[in-house]
Amino acid sequence: MEKGLKYRIILVVSLVAVGILALMPTLFYDYNQATSKLPGWWMKSRILPTNNLNLGLDLRGGIDLLIGVDVAEAELKEIHNWRETLRDTYQEENINYQKLEVPRGQIKLVAEFSDRESMDRAAEYHRRHLFQRLSLEVQREQLTHIYQLREAEATEIRRRTVTQIKNIISRRIDDFGLREPTVAVQGDSRIRLQLPGAKDPEDVKSLVVSTARLDFMIVEHVGELLEEGETAPSGSVVVTWTHPTDRRKRLDCYFPIESGLEPGSLPHHLRLVKGKEEVRGERLDACFLLSEEGVVSGKDLVDARPRFTSEQIGGGASVSFTLNRRGASRFARLTGENVGRRLAIVLEDFVESAPVVRSRIFDRGEISGDFTPDEATVLATVLRSGALDVQIEIEEERVVGASLGADAIRQGERAIFWGFLLVVIFMVAYYSLGGLIADLALLLNIVFILAVLSLFNATLTLPGIAGIVLTVGMAVDANVLIFERVREEMRTGKTPHASIEAGYAKALWTILDANITTLVAALVLLQWGTGPIRGFAITLAVGIFASLFTAIVVTRVVYDLMFHYRKGHRISIGIKLEPAPSVGRK
Repeated sequence: MEKGLKYRIILVVSLVAVGILALMPTLFYDYNQATSKLPGWWMKSRILPTNNLNLGLDLRGGIDLLIGVDVAEAELKEIHNWRETLRDTYQEENINYQKLEVPRGQIKLVAEFSDRESMDRAAEYHRRHLFQRLSLEVQREQLTHIYQLREAEATEIRRRTVTQIKNIISRRIDDFGLREPTVAVQGDSRIRLQLPGAKDPEDVKSLVVSTARLDFMIVEHVGELLEEGETAPSGSVVVTWTHPTDRRKRLDCYFPIESGLEPGSLPHHLRLVKGKEEVRGERLDACFLLSEEGVVSGKDLVDARPRFTSEQIGGGASVSFTLNRRGASRFARLTGENVGRRLAIVLEDFVESAPVVRSRIFDRGEISGDFTPDEATVLATVLRSGALDVQIEIEEERVVGASLGADAIRQGERAIFWGFLLVVIFMVAYYSLGGLIADLALLLNIVFILAVLSLFNATLTLPGIAGIVLTVGMAVDANVLIFERVREEMRTGKTPHASIEAGYAKALWTILDANITTLVAALVLLQWGTGPIRGFAITLAVGIFASLFTAIVVTRVVYDLMFHYRKGHRISIGIKLEPAPSVGRK
């Protein structure tokens, strides 16, 4: 057997095995109970796939919300932040001003100066430090500066605001216990939230529109989460925390007996919060026992940014943050009294980070640690999102019934079944054994499509099913082109083996041309489409790659195996063909 054929056999078998393994979590998933039926050892494995194929809103039923974000309010708050910054700067630089205010209903900052020299010094400071972010209009006769956000800065604020709101909503939805949510930015100031399986829109809406909460709290002890049914190890103390208003929210954790804690409920001045703890290079689930005395609220946070310096290349990035005057006073007292202890950054009742306080911190601080640039950026986003206080409202609400989704699934399954069956019957009737090989490729094509969607934890929607149905019809097109080219070669008198080689070689570019044009259309839909259109585009694009592989590689491997093990030179592709008669001289 040729080496090339061996390698192709290994490739095909390997991909088929991976495809079947990738489909196992989907085949053994109970969508009604939203639980997997796979054994525990499979789910705990770090090698075996555990992602199942999600069902979209139109298949499973649920809630669809369109959320509007008041990005203008975010721009206005940014202008107010600049007012605080410039006020502190003018005082530090001894720049005399009479008024520094934001006119009601306008997104701009007006500064009136006491003298022309102060105005010029303020203009020079703007030129050196603020030119890229704020535009400046100088009214020299009135000794006035008018600052406005530059368009690029305003666009970035709008984008950042919507992204932060999206992150907050995603976390709340995860905590709410809803599976397979879709939270996506739509346009410049809207967020589309789809919750398959959700039934109570009022609970979801109240969860979405509530204000985010960020706190800085001192860490008393760090323990481990006690799962339901799990027994705490000996030499530990189990502590329980129950939400004061929602008794359904309960947290059980255990701590070393050296902590000095008493078993049972917590004292009123302590709070138990879940979070992530760095253990031997991994971020693992942990329980943090926090003191509620001297808490600093995130409402006093002005800004937070990732910070990268040359000294941090080996030791990791950090996050710098700024507080207003009220927050600075409280933060200085909290950190000054707890130097050497850990300070928890708590967002939405989850500890994002717990760095050690190295010294007293006033209005500006830095969270240092072994952060990667991406982790520092995410943490800065978390801090800003906690400080965010913009209005959001539900602009559109749609509830999809589960019965409609079940009916859509049945119709989709019926369409795929009958489409597949008719194609199989036609191919076998017209191309005989060749048609049967093409049908095998078609079956593998569907397996590969579903496997890829499962591996990437994609969401299957009704338009996605339409894309699969379309792929079923298109998948045999390449085989039809190949078979017809093979027939033409056989009519010229070539042997079956030579006809197969020539048929595949000559049909290749025609097949690629046809599929590339369809792929371009799918990519266009994927780039500029939204919601269901993107679902259709994804399944269509994946189906194109799968059909190319099965038609060009898989079927060719089958024919090469047939020629290797069957020493004869016969091939069955339907209608019997006689070689063309040889033409000789009379």
